[in-house]
Amino acid sequence: MRQQAIKDEAERLVSEFGSDAYDKAREAMREARRRRNIRLERYFAKVAVAIAHRSGKQMGEDTASRYLS
Repeated sequence: MRQQAIKDEAERLVSEFGSDAYDKAREAMREARRRRNIRLERYFAKVAVAIAHRSGKQMGEDTASRYLS
């Protein structure tokens, strides 16, 4: 059930935000961290991973390393 919820949330973000879905998931993760909601932070971290895998995005890639590749 939990994996399905993560997959559903990832699909919802992709359909709503397109290529910005990963960034939105990370933003939600940071907001949960700011609020000290560890459970929600972990949830959105998993959603971000699901989106990254789906889109082929490299996770944790910063701006500088993108230009060096």
